[in-house]
Amino acid sequence: MGIQLYTHLKDVKVPGNAWLTSRHTYVYHEVHYGNLPLFRWPDGRPCHLANQWMMYVSSGTQAKDTARVYASEITHLIRYCYLMKIEFFDLDDDHFYKFTRYLKEIKKKHAVVQGEPIGNNHIRAIQLRCLHFLIWLSRSFGFIFARCLIGTHDKNPSIVIEFKANKFTGNLDIVHPYLVEKEPYKDDKPVIMEATIRSIQDAIHEMSLRCSGGSIAPHDIFDSLEPKYSPRQYLYERRMFTNRMMKLTGLRPEELIEIPLDLNDNVLSTLHICIPTKKQGVPAPIRKFKVTLRAALDFNRYLTARDLHLQALSAAGISTTATTAILLTVNGRPLAKQSLTREFARICEKAKLKSIRTCLSMFRHRFITREIHTLLLSRFERNPSLKITWTEGLRDDVCFLVIQKTGHKKIQSLYEYFHEEYDLLTGRTGRASIMTQRDHLDAAQETLVDLKFKSFSLMDENIEQDIKRLESEIEELYRKIYGYNT
Repeated sequence: MGIQLYTHLKDVKVPGNAWLTSRHTYVYHEVHYGNLPLFRWPDGRPCHLANQWMMYVSSGTQAKDTARVYASEITHLIRYCYLMKIEFFDLDDDHFYKFTRYLKEIKKKHAVVQGEPIGNNHIRAIQLRCLHFLIWLSRSFGFIFARCLIGTHDKNPSIVIEFKANKFTGNLDIVHPYLVEKEPYKDDKPVIMEATIRSIQDAIHEMSLRCSGGSIAPHDIFDSLEPKYSPRQYLYERRMFTNRMMKLTGLRPEELIEIPLDLNDNVLSTLHICIPTKKQGVPAPIRKFKVTLRAALDFNRYLTARDLHLQALSAAGISTTATTAILLTVNGRPLAKQSLTREFARICEKAKLKSIRTCLSMFRHRFITREIHTLLLSRFERNPSLKITWTEGLRDDVCFLVIQKTGHKKIQSLYEYFHEEYDLLTGRTGRASIMTQRDHLDAAQETLVDLKFKSFSLMDENIEQDIKRLESEIEELYRKIYGYNT
């Protein structure tokens, strides 16, 4: 695929409108962009039209990922035009057909199976984004050219499209004969398994005890830290906090990054965590997630570790810039979402999970499934006849309650989860008790990981033997309940 064709700039100010105030002076209005990708052609020349479009896109959203996703999709069209030695306004239906064939040859970057091509849904998303870009281009600069670049038949354009009303949303969808068909729903990101979570926890513990697997790189700035303090202590707490929060709340990774400290300074008293709800406006609305006292203590424990880490850096004369960020790097800077996902990938690699599809979003799938499971059980207890067949009222009621916790915008997003869990509950007996037993075992396993980390500094063989014995007993219980293959 070659080098990346755009640079993602943050908090950019560029001159906007300018006007004369006198014969020799003028003023101009600055335009601020929170996230602005800027393109260049593969030979290094600036791609001005694409940059103008990105300014238009970035001015309409403050979402961190929107501009980056749009840029990654439009990159394919820029690369295609460069290979074909044409400009954007030279594109026509024949080129769009060739562009579609070009997309079908692209391979996934991080596929489980090496050389696996990107799917039809990904290709269709790129095609639609490029068509929207060309529509904007035609409307903004089409007056320069004699022929219309893109439009309906009556305009005699180079690329002929139609608009069709979407019966679900009411919006007008673009229709083109070379748009690939959507693939049917495929659960390619299933619920993360309990055994996988335990392997991740063990890997976090192991990485925090030694400088391996990307746990912490040697830095000269840490030479001045107090001998009794090690950044590994904070790294361990941060990684366990991430794992714990994903399990507990099912939040999005970008929501975890932006959890506000000022609204969560008293979780032990309020027993709820304030979480920003992404994809529902800017600033992101806050949803309050109720937690148990145990979960509140764990949350407060991480904040304490975070404060101790900042104090150690400050005592060593190391300036920090992350006073409001909840997740920090080892040198006190805000942890970016990309760094969080890369670190999780390293942890999974350390846990020897290369052959298993794992990502942070799978915690969200797990949370949604379990929430729907619990709500269905309570409805079945009140009305056993619902076990015979589900109703739209039951489905919408359950999904509505769950989206209050997950921050989804529409209940329709959870329909697939509902139907899958309903089928499992009504087709298998004993699932409720098994889920309860799993919860208790998960809590015990997580406590053991913490004890292993804390006991490392004690060097007490008796404690170490006790922990190993408890681990063996828990492993045996896991085998008895559902085995290792689940």
